[in-house]
Amino acid sequence: MLGDRTTYKPTRNAALVWAWFRTHPFGRKKPEASVNWDWIAEQADICDQDVTGIEGTQKRYEAGVAIADSVKRADAEQQIMLTCDGDIMFDSDGKSWLRVGAWYTPTLSFSANRDIMAMAQSGVCGAGFQTTLLPQAIATKAFHAQRA
Repeated sequence: MLGDRTTYKPTRNAALVWAWFRTHPFGRKKPEASVNWDWIAEQADICDQDVTGIEGTQKRYEAGVAIADSVKRADAEQQIMLTCDGDIMFDSDGKSWLRVGAWYTPTLSFSANRDIMAMAQSGVCGAGFQTTLLPQAIATKAFHAQRA
């Protein structure tokens, strides 16, 4: 149960270890409300995925770290992040979460007005080429003809 440390169980899940360290008094001492727990849960699921390697099947990321008290807390956090190729991210509310290294399908989209016409107007289609009144299909065709 969030907020009740007596209910927390030991884990090697890198995302959960990071969140624990980030909020623990002996870690980064951040308030639990400063962490996006929904994103942590999603990243923890990625860490728990089974992957097959040369030594058989194992979890994608496990944080088996031992951090001495003399290590700076920021350096200790980096050591945890290295166990999962992680990066600290912040959501639109400023809450932090750990994005673990995994394949994320990229999202990319083009719009006629913002991208294709902007390329044509910036000279990509050639000097003196009038594009301000051209529809998208003509501008796109002219762009590809110039490149051929």
